[in-house]
Amino acid sequence: MKKLNIFRIAMLCGGISLMASCKKKEVEPITEVVNVPDTLRRIIVIPNYDPSKGVLSLNFNHHFGDRPLELGREYRSANKSFRFHQIRYWISGVKLIRTDGSIYEVPDSYYFVEKFGGEYYISTTKRDTQYVAPSTREEVIIGNIPVGDYRALTFNVGIDSVKNSNFALKAGELDIDKMYSVASWVWKTSYIFSRVSGVMDSANLQYPFYFEAGANQNLRVITINLTTPLKSRAAKISYLHLKVDVSKVFEGINVVSLPSSQRLPTWAIHNYLAGTKTINASNAPMMSMYSNNVQNMFSFQKVVNQ
Repeated sequence: MKKLNIFRIAMLCGGISLMASCKKKEVEPITEVVNVPDTLRRIIVIPNYDPSKGVLSLNFNHHFGDRPLELGREYRSANKSFRFHQIRYWISGVKLIRTDGSIYEVPDSYYFVEKFGGEYYISTTKRDTQYVAPSTREEVIIGNIPVGDYRALTFNVGIDSVKNSNFALKAGELDIDKMYSVASWVWKTSYIFSRVSGVMDSANLQYPFYFEAGANQNLRVITINLTTPLKSRAAKISYLHLKVDVSKVFEGINVVSLPSSQRLPTWAIHNYLAGTKTINASNAPMMSMYSNNVQNMFSFQKVVNQ
């Protein structure tokens, strides 16, 4: 088993990465490792991983209230029921605050988190209705966390004004060309910071909803205080779990009274959102309220240190 032998050579050379002291010959990059613990496997696949540092597994566990969220499942609250089609958002500017108050800022930290059930959208390049397949990404793996104890985490929901005002700039997972293929995930003037969509049932009537926010003024900063310190250790993974309560999105928002998307008579194939209750750039005050609610979705669940 060639790849397993490569792994053993790497370990004999003093670490997970191939060390300079092992000078017999160049060894091809490890793309798969068999018969090793899952935690070790995940460290190995991190690009440019430094085994003298730790790894953070940042988990976004989506809920509706106290119930884990499943797309398409019904959740009841205040004589209404909700079913969700998607929850998607950008996480950026990740920082870890040590117990001594010093800060480690993760470089180029732009991550796209989603629980997405598939969607038709208008292609701005092909001027046609396209389909994006379902996708889920609720865990972000961040390598090269300096060894130490951390008491808090901060991050943005959205994209900072420098990158949001210049689409040519790329960093981390931020790439404007790729965002055009993620179900219309960019406006002409801003990245879309977050989106939640689904259907609300009230008084035996159904109200599809489609909320999204962008624009620099709607960037939101989240601070999570860790009741259990996160301990980063060399060649170890620390797990930080956050609860993301999507029920918070509706606080102070009367879905029934929201404007509905209109059917455009000359764009028949593009009217997949016709009749949907919307929050977007056409209503700045509601978009700001929605952004505040998104900020309130996140809370601490637990830390698991290795």
